[in-house]
Amino acid sequence: MTRAILVRHGQTTANAAGVLAGRSEVELNDSGIADAERLGRTLADVPLAQVVTSPMRRTVQTAQLLLDARSDAVEVVTDDGLAEMEYGSWTGRPLAELAKDPLWSMVQSHPAAVRFPEGESMAQMSARAVAAVRSRCLDPTDGTADPSTSRNILFVSHGDV
Repeated sequence: MTRAILVRHGQTTANAAGVLAGRSEVELNDSGIADAERLGRTLADVPLAQVVTSPMRRTVQTAQLLLDARSDAVEVVTDDGLAEMEYGSWTGRPLAELAKDPLWSMVQSHPAAVRFPEGESMAQMSARAVAAVRSRCLDPTDGTADPSTSRNILFVSHGDV
């Protein structure tokens, strides 16, 4: 059976500044780099068939740092299904400011019901992310897991995803 290992990217400059980065391209900060390197050492001996990342720079950076600790070569691919949530007009805004928006309480209490202004809904994001993972872990002909196959796939994505 295929085991999916889910990893959120390391801390970024936007996370540290309290800004909702969304699909903005931001870099890992020193803390995020250190965390990714540490996790890479932890996972260094775990056999991986593949690493799948969101197309965002911070996930690709995290994946590369994880792989730097390995002695074997692992295929890395990107999948748009793992992309960050499309926060629409919330992208790039400070979290302290967003917390004053009436939609914020719904995001906190019932996120599945939320659609971000000019963005996507949590349900849409969830559906595309689940489809991305399933497409790599399950048999495409019948959607079942093959119990005779034993492999690990590492997915590097985002907190909401």
